[in-house]
Amino acid sequence: TRHEAIKALHKIEQYFRTTEPHSPISYAIAQAIRWSELSLPELLAELVSDPSARTDYFKLTGITQGEET
Repeated sequence: TRHEAIKALHKIEQYFRTTEPHSPISYAIAQAIRWSELSLPELLAELVSDPSARTDYFKLTGITQGEET
């Protein structure tokens, strides 16, 4: 299930944080876990800094104004 996959990612993140604290891998996995908790509009608000580009994407994909937060 999705829940089990996220739980596995947490374990993997902890493994890399413990065994390779100098590596960015654990931080990248933690970021992916955090992103998994966001709605698509919330994720795009973080990833696409240009509001005009984000609005254009929302229009193309049918995301309505109320969903953009």
